[in-house]
Amino acid sequence: MLIFWPEVTALVIAVLIGIDLILDGVLAFVVRSRMPDDWPGRGGLLFRGGVDVILGIVVLVWPGQTLVVITYLLAVYLIVLGLVLLWGAKRLADAKKREAAGAT
Repeated sequence: MLIFWPEVTALVIAVLIGIDLILDGVLAFVVRSRMPDDWPGRGGLLFRGGVDVILGIVVLVWPGQTLVVITYLLAVYLIVLGLVLLWGAKRLADAKKREAAGAT
């Protein structure tokens, strides 16, 4: 399909990326809502879900214009996601250390 209809293929890929971002954001909100209140990383999931949904809507509203820009947005998203995941992992490790220290 890419060889015969490159424009259509690129548009379909952009729409699929937009749908994926929206679904990922909604799932992040669902996971956050089911987490205990004292669980670390809830704010990071809220931020991630919001960014995902906003980017997904932008991609779906302007799929043609987004094809070039999506590369840069995806790069920023992945960097932010990596930082949030590292922050959450550190918070979780710190919580486990505190729990282990209190259990002995």
